[in-house]
Amino acid sequence: TGFIEGITKVSKKIDDKTLSGYINTKGESILPVEYEDLSAFRNGWGVLKKDGKYFFVDKTGNLKEPQRTYDKLSEFRSGYALGTVNGNDDDPNTYFYINTQLKEEFSIEAWEGYPIWENVAVVSLDSVYSLMNKKGEVFKRLTDIEQLKFCNDGMLAVKQNKKWGFINDKGDVVVPPVYDTCDSYRHGFAKV
Repeated sequence: TGFIEGITKVSKKIDDKTLSGYINTKGESILPVEYEDLSAFRNGWGVLKKDGKYFFVDKTGNLKEPQRTYDKLSEFRSGYALGTVNGNDDDPNTYFYINTQLKEEFSIEAWEGYPIWENVAVVSLDSVYSLMNKKGEVFKRLTDIEQLKFCNDGMLAVKQNKKWGFINDKGDVVVPPVYDTCDSYRHGFAKV
């Protein structure tokens, strides 16, 4: 993944298991190569799983316990990590958006929830995807979207009627869905 904030994840295969740790740009170990589940380092924090429990890790390798036990904890994106507590069979999951001070800033019950992408998150409260702002307010339903791909440059690839196009972080169509395939936007361009 390369160096982010002067730290990168490194991995080794040990006894048929791939284990990971962090090093800095000088090659010094920040976190030993002994973790099976380790995220990219972003917004001052990494996320790891140890003995079935998630932890945050800072630039010096110190582990910080989260506010609660999550079934899944995703790496930081756009200033927020995403902690998931699974619902029962007939109940939605609860998604907690955690700021860089490691506090749950807001949460939402949804069938699907994704990390913050640029300024918004995508959630599915029913069978329809919706956009939610950084205050936890759902502000736009994305009807007839079959599939999503997260991109850079404030764009989100969407599949509609078996064709791909792009919307912005307000949910406005920027590139109509007319393409058979698409890649992520980077530096103002996307391959279609």
